[in-house]
Amino acid sequence: MLSDLEEIKQCFYEAGNQYGASVNIQVHVTYPGFQIAEQHAAFRLFQKAAHKIGLATQQIEEKGGSDANILNEAGITTILLAAGYEAPHRPDERIKAAELEQLAELIFALVTCSRGISIPASFQK
Repeated sequence: MLSDLEEIKQCFYEAGNQYGASVNIQVHVTYPGFQIAEQHAAFRLFQKAAHKIGLATQQIEEKGGSDANILNEAGITTILLAAGYEAPHRPDERIKAAELEQLAELIFALVTCSRGISIPASFQK
C-alpha cells in the first residue's frame, strides 16, 4: 500500500511542477494493514467451515479499510467476511439474495465447527 501511495504522491508532485503549483502532502494511516497466518486458529476454523459448505478459500490482498483492520491492530484477531457486493459504495450498490444466504450459511458453519475448540482468551497478535 505504501508503494502505491508513493506513486500517487509522485504524480501530484509532477503535476505541481508542470503547472507551477506547490504541493504539500501529509499522510495519515487510518486503516492499518493486517495479515492472519494460515496456522492461526481463527484461519483454520474459517477454512474448516468454508470446506464444510463447499466454498473454496484463498488469501487475498485488499486495500480497503474495515473494522477488521482496527480490531487486528488492537490485537483481536479478526477475519473479514464479505458477501459479494456489486458496485460497493456507489448509489447503485446491490447484493444478490443468494450471496446473503451463502454468508449466513458460512456463519452457521463457523458456529457449528467451533464447538469444542478452545480459543485463547488473551488479545495478542
